[in-house]
This record gives sequence, C-alpha cells and structure tokens, in this order.
Amino acid sequence: MDSSMPNLMNKAELSKAFFQAPQQWLAQHSLSALSVDVNPHLLAREQALQEKGSYKVKTGKLSREIGALKKAGQPAESLIAEMKGYKSSLKDVEATIAEAEAAITALLAPQLQPKPSNNTPKPEQQLAQRDIDYSALQVELLTAALKPACEQYLQQSPRATLYHQPGWCGLIEQSFSHKPHYYVAHMGGEVVGVLPLIHLKSRLFGAFAVSMPYFNYGGPIGETEQVCEALVAAASQQAANSKLSHIEYRCLQPLAKHPGHQDKISMWLGLPSASEQLWQALGAKVRAQVNKAKPHGFTVHIGGAELLDDFYQVFAINMRDLGTPVYAKSFFQNILASHIGKANIVLLKNSLGQPVSASFLLGHKQQLEVPWASTLKKENRTNANMLLYWSMLQFACEQGYKVFDFGRSSVDASTYKFKKQWGAKPVQLHWHYWLAEGGALPQLNPNNPKYKMVIWAWQRLPVWLTKILGPHIVKSLP
Repeated sequence: MDSSMPNLMNKAELSKAFFQAPQQWLAQHSLSALSVDVNPHLLAREQALQEKGSYKVKTGKLSREIGALKKAGQPAESLIAEMKGYKSSLKDVEATIAEAEAAITALLAPQLQPKPSNNTPKPEQQLAQRDIDYSALQVELLTAALKPACEQYLQQSPRATLYHQPGWCGLIEQSFSHKPHYYVAHMGGEVVGVLPLIHLKSRLFGAFAVSMPYFNYGGPIGETEQVCEALVAAASQQAANSKLSHIEYRCLQPLAKHPGHQDKISMWLGLPSASEQLWQALGAKVRAQVNKAKPHGFTVHIGGAELLDDFYQVFAINMRDLGTPVYAKSFFQNILASHIGKANIVLLKNSLGQPVSASFLLGHKQQLEVPWASTLKKENRTNANMLLYWSMLQFACEQGYKVFDFGRSSVDASTYKFKKQWGAKPVQLHWHYWLAEGGALPQLNPNNPKYKMVIWAWQRLPVWLTKILGPHIVKSLP
C-alpha cells in the first residue's frame, strides 16, 4: 500500500471516499476481495438509511400536524404518542447505521495503514497477530486430529459459508454417493485455510470435481492469496492424478491466476431488525402484489420435516415444468436431519388445504438463503409467489438474520428483476477452473443449446416418472 494514501478512517472522509461508490472504491484500492465481507454491512446500512428517510418524513408531517392542533387549542396526545414511537424507531435505525459503518471501518482499517517498514510484518503475512511461515505451510486432507482446529477456523472466518463445513461434504456423499475431498491448509495444526471438493463421475458428463456442487458457494478460503493457491495446487495435483477433465471453484472472491467467468451473481438484501420496517421500505408496487394474494385464503406454515412431503410435491411439479430433473426427496431429508445449517420449510396452502407454493431455507451465521422456491403455475394469477417471498423475509427478520440471500441469477434475467424489486443488491460470483491439458471451459448449464431438446422432452413427462428418473440424472448436474 502506498504510504502517501490518506488515512480514511475519519468518518466524514470515509463517507465521501467510500460510501458514494463502494465497489469502485474497493477496486481502485485493489481491495475487491473484501467486498464479500463488506457487502452485508453495506446492505444493512442502505436498508437502514431508507428507513431513516421514511421516519424523517413521517415525524416531519406529525410535527406540523401537532403544531396546528396546539395552535387551534385542540388535544394532540394521540399524535404526540405516535411521534414518540417514530422517534424511538428512528433511534434504532440510526444505531443500525452506526453499527454497519463501524463494522465496515473495522474491516477497512487494517488495509489503510501506511506501508510498514522493512522490519514490520506486512498485513498479508499476519494471522491473528502471528506470522504465516510459508515454509511450514502444509496442505492435507482433513483428519480427526485437525477437525477441532478446522471447526474453530470456520467459526471465526467471515468468508466461511455453510458449504465450507466438513459435514456438508459428508451430506453430499450420503445423498449422491460422490467422493468428497476436504483439503486443509495448516501450520503445525493451526488451520489457515480450507477447500471442500466433490468428485463427480457419470457416463453423461465424465469425471470432474466441483467446490461445491448444487450450491452457489465453495472454493478455497484462506488467510492470504498464497494459502488459497496452495490449496488449489493440492487439488489440481489430485485432479491430474485422477484424470479429471476439470475442477470448478465457485467463489465469492476472485482467483486471479485461474481462468473462469463472471456470468452469475447472487442477490442479497440487508434486513432490518423488524419485519414492519422492511414492509415500509418495500415499494408500493411490491406491497400491493403481496396484498393481492391475501383474499385467496392462503395459509402460511413454517416448519421442518413435517412439511417435507408437501414441499416436495410442489417442487417436483415445478422442476418438471422447468424441464429440470428433480432431486430425490431423501436429499432434503438428509439436510433436515443433519442440523449442519438451520433448515426450514415455508409452505403456502390454499383454502382447500392443498400445497401450492413452497421454499426450502438454509440459515448460517447472520445470513438466510433460499436455494429452492417453487410455486405451481396455475397459482400465478393469485400472486401466491409474492406472499411466499414476503413470508420468508418476515421469518428472516423475526429470526434475527441480517442478510437474505435470494440465490443465483443472470443479470437482467427475469429472476434478477424479480429479486431486485424486493430491494436485493447484486453480489458478483467468481467461478474459476482448473482444466486438464487442452481442456475447454465446461458448459454444463441449461443455456447450452445441445440441452434444449432434452429440456423440451422432459417438460412433457408425467411428474411421477420424473420423480423416478430425475434423481439418477441430477446427481451428475452440479
């Protein structure tokens, strides 16, 4: 870092230099890798700022109304009580803004110090005030002896997602019979990075590996770029020895030395502490769409395994309609039984008690994700899907989550626009590859033209048949 760079930790200066264009600022100072850590706090701050503006308008209006009543000699107690409520909420929102800005400042502060002298360790050489001795760095597969240190590292690392948990590799092996390889970088037992990897093999697509299949996140995480590269090197050597065609790393941070693409984004929404605040922050159009579902007599149910049959009924029909093979119900049973993440099912039933819309939620730390959500096509006219998503967001606020993850989209696709209307912001996904010599980037996705005929045919199969055939096919689709 250039020693001439100004110290931007003064709050006013940080507001000018950073909050006006956060992502551009991070890129300008070569700190784009920090965006994944900063984004949840940015989203929380932005949401709170919107609420603050709303409360300011309301208190201003009430203040004028109270003044008019007092001038006319009329009682204003009810409005004064309402004003006190808004002012209390305004204080909570301002506290949320202050907390978010403090968290962002804490993340940026170590990167904005003057360049250290030659006898001071550089930031990238430090780990919890200790040097990383790269000559002592080892990468090996997870052992029972390393597991406690690994779990401690994952608990403390802000970059560790649910899918970096060792148990998630075991869950995928249990559900799909794929071989997991969990790499750990450590110095004498002190874990400084991990890489979960799943080997897939099928007649359709050959042999390859993904970190992590079926989900949006995975890839190597480590205290420094060198640690991540050491993990990738170990995985690449194993892939070459096993004659794999490629490895796909699904990362929230770029791996600059490896080919890849940035075709996909995740959509994240910062959450307030109360769902009432979020409701007020939503646009009038979204609120109206949610309200249109209410006269149809839907009931909302939130739970676990007791709702799985109804969830799977809706999910299987929707996947068939999309032309996508469906997972086996046992996959979801295994997730619910594992307790690795906080899993919940949200279900809407119509007035006849029939399931019509459903989602499967996974919570980890301060973030709640919806990997799967489905609504029957015949219910599109009832806006059931809007009520489903509002029910999920309401539940997220009530459970104290700070970020809601709407899942993966392509920019400007219909799913992107749907998520954007709720206030969600894009978070760039970086998918990188190791390729066998002479290999090309894989195209295992529904947009590949050669799969269009298969999708067309699948959409015309009876649902009962897709439940039988789907699990055997989808296990090889990462």
